[in-house]
Amino acid sequence: MTDLVNDNFEDGEGELAIVFGDFHIPGKIHEIPQQFKELITPNKVQYVICTGNVGKSKETYSWIKSLAQVIYMVKGDQDDVVPWGTEEGIYNQLREYDSDIFISGYTHEYKTNKYEQKHFLNPGSITGVFSPLKKDPLPSFMVLEIKEKQVDVYFYQLQNNEVKIKKTSIFK
Repeated sequence: MTDLVNDNFEDGEGELAIVFGDFHIPGKIHEIPQQFKELITPNKVQYVICTGNVGKSKETYSWIKSLAQVIYMVKGDQDDVVPWGTEEGIYNQLREYDSDIFISGYTHEYKTNKYEQKHFLNPGSITGVFSPLKKDPLPSFMVLEIKEKQVDVYFYQLQNNEVKIKKTSIFK
């Protein structure tokens, strides 16, 4: 199995943030895929960004807290993006907050979009749990390598019990 950091980030220039969400543990599923647990270990990244819907598992919250010193987390479905999960709702938020990059969850589907020089990222569901919006989502998460003038986005997805990695870059 590849190492989350050492095998993928060659230059070491940027800071790393792991982005994940839509766990739904234990309500809809019992655990994070083992392949991801082996990759995502404490002190590999500087930041955790969680898009919500973690569930009520104390073990999951403890695991998230162990990963980095700085953690950003939201509630999930209680967020005020209306309409939820639609490009219209997301683009309204981009305009309102004048963000360069907007990160959201909820749909359980990995997505990267660009709109008027702004970028939208959705890490999908780290557990791949069922969603009414996506019949069979694959487990996924992102790692952002944040540099001075660009952000490299590494997308990790579990396909047929194997972790696949894609990379894209966002330039300022």
